[in-house]
Amino acid sequence: VRGLQPEDFVLKDEGRVRPIRQFAAESAALDLVIAIDVSGSLRNAVDTLGRSAAEVMSKLAEGDRVALLTFAGDARVDLPLTADRAAAAAALERLLREPLRPGTSLYQAAAAAAAVVSSDGGRPAVLMITDNRSIEPRSREADAVRALLRAGASLNVLVIPTAGPQRLADGVRLPGLPRPEDLR
Repeated sequence: VRGLQPEDFVLKDEGRVRPIRQFAAESAALDLVIAIDVSGSLRNAVDTLGRSAAEVMSKLAEGDRVALLTFAGDARVDLPLTADRAAAAAALERLLREPLRPGTSLYQAAAAAAAVVSSDGGRPAVLMITDNRSIEPRSREADAVRALLRAGASLNVLVIPTAGPQRLADGVRLPGLPRPEDLR
């Protein structure tokens, strides 16, 4: 749809109208970090993790770039941003054959992913594939949100159901999480 302006949209956060701070009507390449949870709680879902990440990568447009990051008790960039689909597919296959690691540091992973996309000029986005079973203290949530805001990155979470309680029941909007304007 051509010709849309910011006034054509209403942005709401938990029912409250918020100002649109940034608006672009052009098509821009996507810089996507796929952050994959490789903690032991996902041992029965490794195939699902791989299929999910591969499906997302197959939908990327020409000029889009992807990076792969794995996380458990720590976060590790396994593939920096690249437009090379074959290299990304090979890296994904390789990392899914590696042993699972202990722990789950969701917030560290989000901050590490933000650092990957913040250094370049693409449209930054993070897709986290996880079971949302974090071991981190909630005090690190705000740091992760700040890092994502500084990078201008959107965060989307694909939750893979596993046994046990889920820490982030509603994905992106975390109960009790400070609002972005409170962190500036």
